[in-house]
Order: sequence, then C-alpha cells, then structure tokens
Amino acid sequence: MEKKKIDRRKFLKTFGVGAAAATAGLYGCKTKGTAPSAAAAGEVPTDRMTFRTCPSTGDRVSLLGYGCMRWPLLESPAADGNPIDQEAVN
Repeated sequence: MEKKKIDRRKFLKTFGVGAAAATAGLYGCKTKGTAPSAAAAGEVPTDRMTFRTCPSTGDRVSLLGYGCMRWPLLESPAADGNPIDQEAVN
C-alpha cells in the first residue's frame, strides 16, 4: 500500500477547515435566550424522556439515540422471521 505524503501547509489547511466546520456545527447547538433546562444543569430526570429543542426549527429531539435506523435488510426474512442481514451487520 502506498502512503500519501502531505506537507505541513496542506495539513494545516485541512485541519483549519475541519476545525471551522466543527465550530460552526457546535455554534448551532447552543441555546439562544432560553433558560437552561434541568438536563443542561446536570440533573437527569429518571421518570421521563429527556428532549432538546432545535432553536432554528423548534423540533424536539430525544437525547437518547441508537443510530440503528438503516440496518441492511434481507430480500426475504430469515427462518426465525428476522429481516435484518446479520452477516452484513457483523
């Protein structure tokens, strides 16, 4: 495998663009003019789901997310009825 060489100027340029994008992304996450919620203060409620509200759209999104929405599926379910392609997942 051939290693790609990168000079200092290109590295700093790439790193700078990445840092700027991350900063811009995090800037959009802060609350604007609202009082901090109990979850933001460090208290986590145990009796209900915790949500955050997107300031630009007003959408409420739960803090808990599994990230498993797009599992690869089999063309027909397996013998046990499972439609997920476990081999591809592994």
